[in-house]
Amino acid sequence: MDKNKKTLTLFFLATLIGLFVIIPLYQKYLLEGSKLSAEEEKLEIEDRSLEVLRAAEIDLREYQEELGKVRKALPDNPSVASVVSFIEERVRAHGLIFSEIQPFTVSSYPDRGQLKETIISLKIEGATYPQMKRFLESLEKSIKIIVVESISFELGEEERFSFDLTLKTYSY
Repeated sequence: MDKNKKTLTLFFLATLIGLFVIIPLYQKYLLEGSKLSAEEEKLEIEDRSLEVLRAAEIDLREYQEELGKVRKALPDNPSVASVVSFIEERVRAHGLIFSEIQPFTVSSYPDRGQLKETIISLKIEGATYPQMKRFLESLEKSIKIIVVESISFELGEEERFSFDLTLKTYSY
């Protein structure tokens, strides 16, 4: 009988150990396994996303020259000084005199993302009509996006014109 008691006691202890130790450990093992599967799935999705980004990067390398032109046309920092300097350089190149600049405005448009519009008003003097025409054509052909919003002129001495220009330029 002692043997049966020992056997029953050992069986009872083994059952208790199984219920309170092994089963919780097994459940924890299953939970960790499902967490691992979820993480592996996330990693696989990230790997696929990374592959797509690498493919896009390779595709974009073909357009580096064009993207460079876009970066110059739409700079990150709308430095009005650089735009004015660019315009002043064009003015001098066409034999004109840059005489006055009005306060400028920079506007943002939330519906257009980060696009910013800068409006610059200036006065150019000492121009003949052909000089002014070539100047405006040079702005039009430049890589920068410059829009002539308005232009007015008056005839001065020696058939030289004085032009008031309002220009718009864009940046991100």
